[in-house]
Amino acid sequence: MTGIGLARGENASFAIEIEIRSVNHRFLAFQFRTPGDFSAFDSELEGIARKSLQRGSLSINITIRRAGPATAHSVVDFEQARAVASALKRLAKELKLSGKISIETIAAAPGIFLSSRSAVAPDDDAKELLFKTYKKALDSLLESRAREGSALAADLLKRINLLRSSTRDIEARAPKSVVEYHARLKQRAQELIGEGRTSLKDSDLARELAILAEKYDVAEEVARLRAHVEELDALLQKTDPVGRRIDFLLQEMGREVNTIGSKSVDLEITRIVMDLKAELERIREQSANLE
Repeated sequence: MTGIGLARGENASFAIEIEIRSVNHRFLAFQFRTPGDFSAFDSELEGIARKSLQRGSLSINITIRRAGPATAHSVVDFEQARAVASALKRLAKELKLSGKISIETIAAAPGIFLSSRSAVAPDDDAKELLFKTYKKALDSLLESRAREGSALAADLLKRINLLRSSTRDIEARAPKSVVEYHARLKQRAQELIGEGRTSLKDSDLARELAILAEKYDVAEEVARLRAHVEELDALLQKTDPVGRRIDFLLQEMGREVNTIGSKSVDLEITRIVMDLKAELERIREQSANLE
């Protein structure tokens, strides 16, 4: 799910600003930008987030400064510089690019040069403030995602009503389509018999027509699809994480719709199936935003 969380913390010695941005992702992924030796706390910070989140790609940008007036000189974050150089080399190799990586390119990357105010040692006071501020930013992110989730759920519920309506249309149309198809086949068989191009006993014709009618009957698939639609509706009413369960349910619904389409011998049902496929794809795209 998408969202943003912001928080700022300060004490007598330090000032910390944290921004957490979340974008859609099937699983839960993290990308930290933590200054200097504070990167040693990244795994702990990730563990805190994992207690509240299940999906999303999170970009966490942390700025830590020592309180007081800024000094004129800067320091180099060599760890960040090495990481940038390594990433550029991998990029060049992956894309088969030629050319040397210059110091100017590395120096231009964010986080290489830090003011002396940013060169904060991770002592107990700074660590305590870091975790306190991080939890505030995480709460802000959760609130942002919750607002989006509520709006998204409302939209999905409207789409569920469309699925429910289309399923009812197929259910009403299917028996008629089988009867009409049965009549067309019987008429065609009689025409062929009348032309002397084939010979069939009435009992043989009735048996073959019954087999075909059974082959093209979609009652079971429609019943399962209807049950899946109601289950999807129920999942969206829950407050706990349901994104992955919805993913699985949409796969099952897709199978039923595909089977109905492959068995259909009726243009109206085929049209409804196409609409259902399009709606399921829209829901699948939207469900990637759900926790």
